Amino acid sequence: MFRSILQTLSAKFVIALLQVGLLFITTRLMGATLKGEISLIILNLSIIAILGGTFGGPALGYLVPRFKLKNLLVINYIWSTITALVVTGIFMFLPSLEDVHLLFFLVLAVTEGIFSTNTIMLVGGRQLGRYNMAALCKTFLTVIILVGWYFAGYELTTAAFMWAYLAGLVCGLLIAAFGFRHITSTLPQSASWREAVQAGFKYGLVVQICNLAQMLNYRLSFLLLELFVAAPFSLVRIGIYSAVLQVGESVLQFSRSVSIVQYAEVSNLSSEEAGLRISLVLAKLNYVVTTVGMVVLILIPTDYYTAFLGNDFIEVREHLYYFSIGVISLSISGALSHYFSGIGLHRINMKTALLGLVLTIVLGVPGIYYFGTIGAAAVATVVYLFQTIYQFQQLKQKMDVQWSALLITRSDVQMGRKIFGRIFGGKGV
Repeated sequence: MFRSILQTLSAKFVIALLQVGLLFITTRLMGATLKGEISLIILNLSIIAILGGTFGGPALGYLVPRFKLKNLLVINYIWSTITALVVTGIFMFLPSLEDVHLLFFLVLAVTEGIFSTNTIMLVGGRQLGRYNMAALCKTFLTVIILVGWYFAGYELTTAAFMWAYLAGLVCGLLIAAFGFRHITSTLPQSASWREAVQAGFKYGLVVQICNLAQMLNYRLSFLLLELFVAAPFSLVRIGIYSAVLQVGESVLQFSRSVSIVQYAEVSNLSSEEAGLRISLVLAKLNYVVTTVGMVVLILIPTDYYTAFLGNDFIEVREHLYYFSIGVISLSISGALSHYFSGIGLHRINMKTALLGLVLTIVLGVPGIYYFGTIGAAAVATVVYLFQTIYQFQQLKQKMDVQWSALLITRSDVQMGRKIFGRIFGGKGV
């Protein structure tokens, strides 16, 4: 486990550095308006990828050892393509895509869906090295192409970003394809297409409803800003708010890296109590690291943000005050979510996401209408805090866990030293 954490942390760290570079390009070099356009395009692609994963999605990690890889690939590729065609047809009526070439967007949508499927299958096939390489290649090539485009003297536009992003996706697909050769299974695999479809739908639907609701919790504010702020200022505000999210959520890289390994560990344990102990320790480790990171971000002077991001983003630091508690809550919520997923209680995560979505709408409409991006940041914090409290209440009912379980103890400090020692000392299994 410790070696897997180290490998994933290393990959996530490099990706985080690349994302900082990408943030610089899309803010400092491109400006708030283009940053807003790109954020909406990525949001729409994410929605299509989630809908395209209805037949499996993240549950493919469970299905890969149990069904023929070819069957799962064909089913998910066909469904991803159909979803991309249908949803792109709907999105063509959105103002956010009125200046985007729809055929190009469709190609991006199909590629994004297939990339998502492939990387999840790599995790299910225990090819974490290939998974990390695919994710790295996607971001690395996007950044390199944009940098090359800029130094070649060409203007950085939304179309340039889409071409670079497509190249990154294709690179990731090629790496994933080579990884499939090494996926083996010790389990008997079903040869039935029908059984593969039924299992994919059964396990994928609940998880993807949860993921779609949670993703809308994260990004519904973009659509509300587009609705309530008059054009062309809406793209500027979306660009600023997107930068706030990227800066604030950058401190979640540690907890997200740990969560990947946590899920694999908990799902393979026969004891729910053992999985709970691991999850509570990691939850505390997550919020300590995240809190330290968030304090550092808030202490950075505004001049440093504008020097890096550009004068359009002078409000980023102010927004972080409203967003900080929400980010810390997410670090705890992530550990709880992966515990529930690991023991098969996906419905708790789904209810959490749906309740959060309802709250986002109820609070987001007046909050964003009257207070704009500041309101969006404040609403996000309230929603994330509510979700964390709700998840812990569910945990309390099921496992009789008290709130004091989230307090740092001496044994936690000792275990934390042991974990970091084994991770960075190169030991582990």
